[in-house]
Amino acid sequence: MLSDEGIEVVTPGKSYREPAGGSIGTWLPRVDFLCAVLSKRIEWSTPPAVFVDIGVAIGSRIPILVIIEPPRMPDIVLSPLQVAHIPLRNADALSLRINAFVRSLKSPTPSLLEPRRPDLDTFESLRRELRGISPDQRPEPLYLEIERVVVKLLNLHGALIEPSNYRKGDRGFDFAAWIPGTESVLPEPLLFEVKMSRTGQIRSETFERLQLAVEHRNASMGVIIFYGFGERPRLPLENWPLIMAFELDELLESLESTSLAQVFIDARNALAHGRPHR
Repeated sequence: MLSDEGIEVVTPGKSYREPAGGSIGTWLPRVDFLCAVLSKRIEWSTPPAVFVDIGVAIGSRIPILVIIEPPRMPDIVLSPLQVAHIPLRNADALSLRINAFVRSLKSPTPSLLEPRRPDLDTFESLRRELRGISPDQRPEPLYLEIERVVVKLLNLHGALIEPSNYRKGDRGFDFAAWIPGTESVLPEPLLFEVKMSRTGQIRSETFERLQLAVEHRNASMGVIIFYGFGERPRLPLENWPLIMAFELDELLESLESTSLAQVFIDARNALAHGRPHR
């Protein structure tokens, strides 16, 4: 999978045979990051050599991604690291998580531990952008303009965004994102679907496809952000325990007094207790 993403892989065996640029301790050469994979097939007690390599990487300030295959559970000592709980046969989930991790190494985006709060003028600017969108244009450019506003809103809050791959058709979501401040409650990505409506209704199929995508890709939850021209779009009456839904204007209003992380955590907690969040 790493090779498929264009990443040169150095394994312990290869490093011993072909020393690359000098070792920094144990077998570990000078690399951009360390990826430790703990499959469900290896012994339940994590081999001490794994902790040694991780400790060397930490001491050398090398970023670390730990991938753990269910039903194996993460060791408590790994909790400060970036840990992904993903079945190793799930190529989509692995690709999503690895790409986001690599992008976080290259991106100037602030750490996910540093949530941002835009000021009121910024929210008003986003509202002006929405009011300036003409509902008379064709659906695709109309949708893209609304999605652009949503992505800008998330970026303003420091989100790390990984686009969906449109070449594979409708995957049930538009992009994945990690939201600063949600890590302890929503450790895996949120899958976002942006919808616009000129008919006054958001169909059940949108929720069904997104919930399937969340389950298949080991995401934390799905988020539908919708925007209607004219009356507020009506949502289906059914409940989807893994899906949060927000009307864009109402979300902007909430964010004037509450952080984006808190909005999502409150919605998640309501759904977890069987209460509607919208």
